Amino acid sequence: MPLDPWQQWLVIHAGELLEEDGRPRFRQILVLVSRQNGKTHLLMVLALYWLYVDAIEMILGTSTNLGYAVESWQKAVRLAEQVPELTEMIKHV
Repeated sequence: MPLDPWQQWLVIHAGELLEEDGRPRFRQILVLVSRQNGKTHLLMVLALYWLYVDAIEMILGTSTNLGYAVESWQKAVRLAEQVPELTEMIKHV
């Protein structure tokens, strides 16, 4: 999925690993981005990466209200459903 240049830069540098043991280089990352520039989209893509590539069992997403969080999660599920290999791994509750 193509990312904007700032998103690509952030993913590359925020995801750096230490050479000696493979741990993440950064424990916390602070990102300031203005409104309507793809923050939610980037977090959705990262959540799917962590679920399907890194096999992290639980991703916690928050928002200013429940409706926004649910909407983002539903978009992530729809995106995953477009990939046949991922569709079979989706558990609908």
